[in-house]
Amino acid sequence: MEKDELAAEVANLFAERVSEKLASPAESQAKEMIDRLIQDIESEIDDGGSTDSLTPDVSESVTAQERGDDNLYRIQLSDGETVLTEFEETQQASAFIGVVDYLVRNYDLISKLEPLPYIPGRTRPIIHKQTSSGEKEMKQPRELTGGHYVEVNLSSGQKQRELARLVERCGLLVEFDGPW
Repeated sequence: MEKDELAAEVANLFAERVSEKLASPAESQAKEMIDRLIQDIESEIDDGGSTDSLTPDVSESVTAQERGDDNLYRIQLSDGETVLTEFEETQQASAFIGVVDYLVRNYDLISKLEPLPYIPGRTRPIIHKQTSSGEKEMKQPRELTGGHYVEVNLSSGQKQRELARLVERCGLLVEFDGPW
């Protein structure tokens, strides 16, 4: 069964059992959930049961580019000369989470942001130890390595801007490609 079909079935189930209003947002969330589940299971298989690695394999990126998957959200991290890693996802949020988690695991991002919460604007936390900061609740928190949370309820432009800020704190450069 295709991921899109599975996501549609999950959305229909929500619509039937909970509320019709949930069908559209449920399908988007279901796609992200399915992608994360597949990624976690593949990581367990590849790592012999360890779930530490959420980083996609660069060879998978090349294969996807060769297939001409123009609707993939691509993010490339480099040190200015060498490409260090690439992320390709069908969902913006999954690509965003993948990069942030990579920075947490490989570049000690949390220590570069402390004290948490990390609030780049004036109002809501983007990265925090919990899903709320005083009265400010994260709308769509996703858990990162180490138990911290990242807010994914951001526009495309906000995701790119925040990733650029976070990547810069780690001394890296970022490039975006795809339907951002």
